[in-house]
Amino acid sequence: MGPPREADGRRRRTPHESPGGPGFRADIEGLRAIAVILVILYHFEIGPFEGGLVGVDVFFVLSGFLITSLLVREMQRTDHISLANFWARRMRRLLPASALVIVATLVAGRALLSPIELRNLGHDALAASTFVINMVFGRRASDYLGAQAAEASPSALLHFWSLAVEEQFYVIWPLIVFSLRRAHDRMRALGTAVGGLLVISLVASLFYTDRAPVWAFYLLPTRAWELLVGAGLALIGARVVRIPEQVRAAMGWAGIGGIVIASLIIEKSTPFPGVAALLPVLATAAVVAAGGAITPRGPLALLRAVPLQWIGRHSYAIYLWHWPVFVLASAKWGPLSMAQRVGGIAISGALAAISLVLLEDPVRHSRWLSEFPRRSIAMGACLVAVGALVSVVTFRQSIATGTTEVAAPDLGLDTGGDAGADTDVDNEADTDPTTDPGSEAPTASAATTPAAPASTTAAVDASRLYTLDELLERNAPIVRAAIDASEVPANLTPGFDDISKDLPSIYTDGCLLDPGQVKAPECVFGDPNSSTRVALVGDSHAAQWFPAFEQVAKKRGWRLTIHVKKGCAMAEFVTYDESNRRRTECGPWRKDVMSRLDREKPDLIVTATYRYRLTNRPARADAKSVWTKALTPTLTQLSTKAPKVLFLGDIPHPESWPATCLSRNSGSAQKCVMTRSKAERKPVVDAEIAASEATGVAYEKVSDWMCDDTRCAVMLGNIQLYRDDNHIGATASRYFAPFVEAVTVPRL
Repeated sequence: MGPPREADGRRRRTPHESPGGPGFRADIEGLRAIAVILVILYHFEIGPFEGGLVGVDVFFVLSGFLITSLLVREMQRTDHISLANFWARRMRRLLPASALVIVATLVAGRALLSPIELRNLGHDALAASTFVINMVFGRRASDYLGAQAAEASPSALLHFWSLAVEEQFYVIWPLIVFSLRRAHDRMRALGTAVGGLLVISLVASLFYTDRAPVWAFYLLPTRAWELLVGAGLALIGARVVRIPEQVRAAMGWAGIGGIVIASLIIEKSTPFPGVAALLPVLATAAVVAAGGAITPRGPLALLRAVPLQWIGRHSYAIYLWHWPVFVLASAKWGPLSMAQRVGGIAISGALAAISLVLLEDPVRHSRWLSEFPRRSIAMGACLVAVGALVSVVTFRQSIATGTTEVAAPDLGLDTGGDAGADTDVDNEADTDPTTDPGSEAPTASAATTPAAPASTTAAVDASRLYTLDELLERNAPIVRAAIDASEVPANLTPGFDDISKDLPSIYTDGCLLDPGQVKAPECVFGDPNSSTRVALVGDSHAAQWFPAFEQVAKKRGWRLTIHVKKGCAMAEFVTYDESNRRRTECGPWRKDVMSRLDREKPDLIVTATYRYRLTNRPARADAKSVWTKALTPTLTQLSTKAPKVLFLGDIPHPESWPATCLSRNSGSAQKCVMTRSKAERKPVVDAEIAASEATGVAYEKVSDWMCDDTRCAVMLGNIQLYRDDNHIGATASRYFAPFVEAVTVPRL
């Protein structure tokens, strides 16, 4: 974000400084311009600036420098710090523009987004209005699936995360400075505080960038060191003149080069912030330390160029406007052409110029507001309340469906004594952590689900087992009716409010491992004492079948064990996390799974995996050979762990989240039907079949359960199938339990 623009403490103007008030530093204004230019080029995907997001790191350093300079100068001048005055200035500077952009984005979203996207934006707007959106995105993106959905439909307020980091810093850091104002040697005390907190934050950043990269990216504790580098520069103050001018000039030019180089060499796959953030942060510090006007041979001549000064003055507003313009335009018209992207940048600049003249400057320089801090604070509270109110109104509005109710899909099965089935197992399942001597993690046993009594088991064993062909025949008219349906059912289940929460219970009981985790608890479901042992193995696309498998395990009296992890394919190639970084834990996890299977000795292993797009691989045409080569060793190894192995082919892949399409087309649901040839990713299907045949593993094409010959459904009866852009929900999984039963029981 564009940091505040108050004076940094140097009161005497020099001829080298541009007009802007006492102590104005043209080099800092120019640095703001470079920072926001890099961010915009990165977001609009123009040029080779894959690391352009380092502009945010530049802003962080400048913010820490400027606000610490203000606090120290006030403390030295008055022997006191007025926190009320400080926060009042921050509110006048930051909140009018941010509130305007939040409300304007919500208003524009009504015309440009689907109803479900607009509702999600309303939730994000509430978090942005209350300065916690960085925490929201950290939590959301820590879920692999949430990150996938975010990439398919990014939030128009995603960029507010950096504002939240700074606003949180603006609350905490002045309190620390205020608490040290009475210290015997307050500058030494401040220096100690800056140094100590900087080291702690930097160490945390380095540690968590590797282990929890999303949290490290978004949260203040792992980003504070960047602002504290600026704070340290503010404490150095005039002592910079002790450095020879030629050295300062070299530092300044090296700093400019370092920022640009960072934007060019840092890639999406680079772990960040971590070590990589040191380059842009230290480079920015070098430019600031060069001293601006006191170093005429430094980069001031470049940074005080009129275009950069104009952009720097508008940098905060440009930063606020550019991302909503890009996201909303992309949501309405699809991927933007180069001309459209350039036009989007021009629109962002125009909006920034208008908002600066008509809103930001009048509020910031208002004598009436600045006369008493409580007026600015009250204004800030009102702006927060307005943003929050508009946000709540937005996400609480109902999403329209059709007017006709549709019956739940019914296969017409006669299962006899199906006493063990439970249609609500996922919502009611509970776990009881115990200690497993063979595992480093606590045991999450599903043994709390009691085994069926002997009489019930006998009745179940006597029930009819339908073949897959019979089920497909019964399901075919349901699929055709869903494909041909013109309306979204009025009784859509789960509804638009609940579909994203239609998760298997293993998402909350620790049995589905998160990114970074390798060791799983012992997860046993069904009858833990049964002699019939089935293992479900794979990534989240295996986990999506858990509701069906648990239902069958209860019915048939199996011992069902779960070995699933987000984002790790049961194939020996590298996958990438939500930040497009190589996952390093998948190999160790697969090795741990194989060891567990050796101990478990299952009668049947069922595996499934997402059809990854092979990020960073050169040729889609080569997908079949890459997948075949990667799958074959894993399937071969699994074949040594059990007498039978079943590979469930993946579900059809939507191009985007079907719920957004259905919410936009409640009266024309056919627009959301998928083309089977696109949804199946045929090269990977061919690879799955080839690897299965080569290893003697049974293979089932799951897309047959959801598609006719040419098209694939996104609803069956009143059931909404997809809970995001690549997973079916728990409700849909339970519907397919008879299909799972048909393909597994004959193999036991």
